[in-house]
Amino acid sequence: SAEPHPHPRQMSRSQPSECLFLPELPGELKDDDLERHFRGFVGFNTCRTRFDRNGKLVGFVEFDSVETAIRAKESMEENSPITGTPWLIHFSNNTKGGGSKRPR
Repeated sequence: SAEPHPHPRQMSRSQPSECLFLPELPGELKDDDLERHFRGFVGFNTCRTRFDRNGKLVGFVEFDSVETAIRAKESMEENSPITGTPWLIHFSNNTKGGGSKRPR
């Protein structure tokens, strides 16, 4: 018997995490471009870009704590490096540590 989930799935989208997810990057953006924008923030850990199923470039930026990720997200949302394009930033809910936080 499957246990009921305490939280509906869509709740977890906005749950802050230490990994930021950037869903719509320009296709020519490189990992080091992304790093240049984020590495100045306290707590910056790593970042990477990859193409999703639909061939769109997405980015992940990891910080060493949820607090530092929130601060970088709020700061970067106001300063899009891409001319004329809002910088969409979400919290990623598929971080390495994501599975371990669930109570047994």
